[in-house]
Amino acid sequence: MTLKKNKSCEPDAALKNRSGGEIEMLNGKIYVPCLRSGASETNALLALGEEHKTLISPLIFLMGNDWEKVSNFISNYKYPLWVDSSTFKLDEEGIINNQLNDSSNNYTFKFEKYCELRLLNENLSPVLTLNPADKPRELIQLVKKFKANFNDVGLRITLTIENHKDSLNLLDKILLSFESNDMANITIFLDLGKINSADQNEKEHVIAFVSYIQNNLSPKNIITISTSYPAKPEGAIYQECHDLIWQEILREKVDTHNFIYGDYAATSPSDVIQVSKFMRPRPAATYLTDGLSWYIESQGKVQEYGKFVDIAKNILSLDGYHGDDFCWSNTEIRRISNITDLTKKGYGGQQQWNEYKIHQHICAILHSKTNQETIGETEEVW
Repeated sequence: MTLKKNKSCEPDAALKNRSGGEIEMLNGKIYVPCLRSGASETNALLALGEEHKTLISPLIFLMGNDWEKVSNFISNYKYPLWVDSSTFKLDEEGIINNQLNDSSNNYTFKFEKYCELRLLNENLSPVLTLNPADKPRELIQLVKKFKANFNDVGLRITLTIENHKDSLNLLDKILLSFESNDMANITIFLDLGKINSADQNEKEHVIAFVSYIQNNLSPKNIITISTSYPAKPEGAIYQECHDLIWQEILREKVDTHNFIYGDYAATSPSDVIQVSKFMRPRPAATYLTDGLSWYIESQGKVQEYGKFVDIAKNILSLDGYHGDDFCWSNTEIRRISNITDLTKKGYGGQQQWNEYKIHQHICAILHSKTNQETIGETEEVW
């Protein structure tokens, strides 16, 4: 793919006049939903109202084979947007992410492509996932180019018990290549990936991260990310959303840094499920209740999408249902529950219900966090 020569990577006036104050991408933001650039994910974001979009700063992992679809989404989403290239095994055959992850000439394709995408959305900022196997010199050169041409830059580390020492060493090498007063526009993304409990803060890799930022970093923005969404639930279950709990505990423990909540919005892209072209899933839906537990239900036979009418009725009867006017997804769920003639359809397929799941999750998290801020610190809300 040949990139057109343009001036898209020249620093704009906003960048030249940057004062080094609060990072624009996170100004007034309380939530960073992290999503792959698939149709369900991007449609769910586009369906959000302005009152929701102004409170979030999504991180999108670019993947797939169609640059036009990616460009259309970025062009239509006029709000702050972080972009990174997917490194999930689920996407390893994608043309887009393989082009972006090519380190040739210090990641020239990635840099120039992100500059082109910024022409479609001036609020776009790059995120670079750090892999200990990558060459530090190439990463440092790329980060310097990003810093010189974008208002904000993100560095994402995916910490595990096995890799945390190498990952923190790589982060340290990159940050040491800058003067302390030249790091005002760098945001650290701490991604724990898949978790199965809220008990994360006593684990070795999280303790190591806390020690590192306390001893090496001046106060800065840190986005914490995880997903506790189950891989492939069956039947009807409740699953607690553990992500808010450990992140709030960490925020209270390290009050010198500005921690911003992030999650994978009721998805779990690190779970690899072997899918064949003949696979046809049973109808499945998810709803994040007001008590911050997911209600997940699947029923019927493969592609028996008329069962979504029954599932919709079950969601409406949940104790933690927010009401029909809560968001677009809830309005749709109510509409579908009223369908009496299945031959007329209108109940949607799996992609559409995945959109509902992601959209409603984002709205429910924002509802929880804005209520928390309204209540204040005098009451326990987690």
